[in-house]
Amino acid sequence: MASTGWRRERSPRVAALVAALLLAAAGAGALGTTQYLRAQEAEAEGAAAAARAVQAAERARRERAEARAALKEDLAASLDQLESFSRAFRAVARLVSPSVVNIRATGEIAAAELDSFHPSFPLPFGDDGGEARGARRIPQTGEGSGVVYSADGYILTNHHVVRGADRIEVRTAEGRELPARVVGLDPKTDLAVLRVDAVAAGDLLPAELGRSSEVAVGDWVVAIGSPFGLKQTVTAGIVSGIGRAGVGISDYEDFIQTDAAINPGNSGGPLVDLRGRVIAINTAIASRTGGFQGVGFAIPIDMARAVADQLIAGGRVRRGWLGVSIQAIDSDRARRLGLPDTRGALVGGVLDDGPAAGAGLRAGDVILAVDGEAVDSPNALRNRIAARRPESEVEIAIHRDGGRKEIVVRLGELPDDVAARARPERQPPPRQGEGSSGPDRD
Repeated sequence: MASTGWRRERSPRVAALVAALLLAAAGAGALGTTQYLRAQEAEAEGAAAAARAVQAAERARRERAEARAALKEDLAASLDQLESFSRAFRAVARLVSPSVVNIRATGEIAAAELDSFHPSFPLPFGDDGGEARGARRIPQTGEGSGVVYSADGYILTNHHVVRGADRIEVRTAEGRELPARVVGLDPKTDLAVLRVDAVAAGDLLPAELGRSSEVAVGDWVVAIGSPFGLKQTVTAGIVSGIGRAGVGISDYEDFIQTDAAINPGNSGGPLVDLRGRVIAINTAIASRTGGFQGVGFAIPIDMARAVADQLIAGGRVRRGWLGVSIQAIDSDRARRLGLPDTRGALVGGVLDDGPAAGAGLRAGDVILAVDGEAVDSPNALRNRIAARRPESEVEIAIHRDGGRKEIVVRLGELPDDVAARARPERQPPPRQGEGSSGPDRD
């Protein structure tokens, strides 16, 4: 009885303990299940992330492959363009080279005369400027270039290439050597025309002439000539500037500037556009070393053509002449004269017996235009007047006493001794800051 009672008395406690144990076991099982599920979820997320990484890598690979393919297509297209560009240069060289000649000149020149050449310019006949200056004459042999101007044997080159030459030989692109004679010289523009015997010239091919008035900065150009005696040398560049004046090479300057390589021996050769048309005659370089430094100058073909035609027709160039001395206009002077800008040419003096005096031009007038074309500078005016025929009439627009006025002038012919005849009348007194440089003559 007692033991049974104990079992009954203790049974609730045991049951509670068992229940607690079972509950603990159940909680432990539940916790393990949660951790397991979380581990499974983490594993699944890792697998998904790995799959996404693989997909991203594959996508990046495809994108790189597509980009590479696109680059190859772009490169192929660019190479096609560059190869087309290269073919254009080759075509220009083949087209123009037969019209370019090498000129060899021999003779004697007074040593003192060498000083008259621009110091940055390759001297004629290859002189290095190191010889002693004096009255003695120095034997000279040098080379330059030229361009066939017409099929009947006329060749255009620079004056300094043949200056003082007693004998001139022309070597064609095919290697023929032909004697040449001087038809006419124009030192004022540094141009000359030679001629070889028409029969001996045979099938000389004249170059096609373009229009320098249509040239713009940035245009591609090709120079062909014989630098350092290396015949039929072709270089390329762009037009770096137009209307360059004040270089000090010649009396009438309106140069085209280029970075196409020009060196001693290129003088007289053509500067051509990508259609093979001559736009200028290579003439000079600005250099501290005597070699090319990226700045070359060429005479515009519009000017060269006008000079060459006159030399061929009559052996000399006749130029229009106004009979005034002219000066540039700075900002202070423009303000005092009531001008909106510095364009134009100030008349510094008028020759008593010149065409301008007869037409009524006065010292102090500002020339603004010639025949309706604006005058930007004294150099532009000089070139514009010189290009007109003597005895022709031009309408000149001037600024006088705060207003604009038109005057008709019948031009004279520029005298050879114009500098000696320049006796300006009514020269205005220099103002502060003015008159620091001498006036140009026209």
